[in-house]
Amino acid sequence: MYKLKYIILLTVIFCKSNEILFAQDPVFSQFYSSPMSVNPALAGNGNASWRIVGNNRSQWIGQGLDPLTTTSLSFDGKLFRSKNNESNYIGGGIMFMQDKGLAGAYKTNSFNLVLSSHVSLDAEDENGLSVGLGGTYSNTMIDFSQLTFAQQLSSGGFNRALPTLEPNLSNVKLYI
Repeated sequence: MYKLKYIILLTVIFCKSNEILFAQDPVFSQFYSSPMSVNPALAGNGNASWRIVGNNRSQWIGQGLDPLTTTSLSFDGKLFRSKNNESNYIGGGIMFMQDKGLAGAYKTNSFNLVLSSHVSLDAEDENGLSVGLGGTYSNTMIDFSQLTFAQQLSSGGFNRALPTLEPNLSNVKLYI
């Protein structure tokens, strides 16, 4: 009975948290090349015991445009394997991801820790069940001195000494 109450409580907390969380993850066009950014259950899921994955993506490339660049580096593998069945394992990994754009005025750094478990459902390991849990530490930095706003437009062009009249010009706080 205690476990049932605990499961119901966790389900309610999870459902309520989806109502207040608004976020967008960086997207790679070849998402299968960045498994840990897709799903934490994919940590350690591969043919090798360990793997290192690096990705770099530039968006909006063109003349006169500063592209938004997303870079990620991840390291993951199988931490513990079952002695009875090598297809049952606990995987883990770490991933660092960075977004840069607006000629250096915008930068986001995130660091992820991931733990996963895989259980084979048949002898050939054609079917399995994977569950993952991940935690992220992230911060966003915006250099407002490099940005211009419509209120700073004068007859002589943009004047950064003029007030921006924009409320809450401060860096975004880190989040977990």
